[in-house]
Amino acid sequence: MESFDDVCNELSKLVDSADIETKKFVKKQAKILKKKTLEVAKKRVKKKTGYYYKSIKDGKSYEFKGSFACRVYSGAPHAHLIEEGHRIVKGKNGTELGRVKGKFVFRDTANEFKEEFEENSQKMLEELFEKNGF
Repeated sequence: MESFDDVCNELSKLVDSADIETKKFVKKQAKILKKKTLEVAKKRVKKKTGYYYKSIKDGKSYEFKGSFACRVYSGAPHAHLIEEGHRIVKGKNGTELGRVKGKFVFRDTANEFKEEFEENSQKMLEELFEKNGF
């Protein structure tokens, strides 16, 4: 049987490698989510909308409230109009002609991706424990 100090040393090595691996994992998952978001955007937004597709990006991984995170976002100034919908207004007096329904690309893609992310997280943890001898 291993001594308590040996187990503590092994656990500290696991913690050190876990931070690096987790950061890489989160970035990799953000790239997968970005790809899926682009696919959904191309299916739902058929009209040419400037550089909306090119503006969908994944950010750097960072630490937020004690855990790692990475954003997938659109840098286009009109992205929120496509995502959430908007009114069609004519003239200075603001006569409303109608309303464009939102496409909800990011929201729906994120909701669909939750299960896959959880499965991938479990696999990553199993590989991390296996790699470090646990």
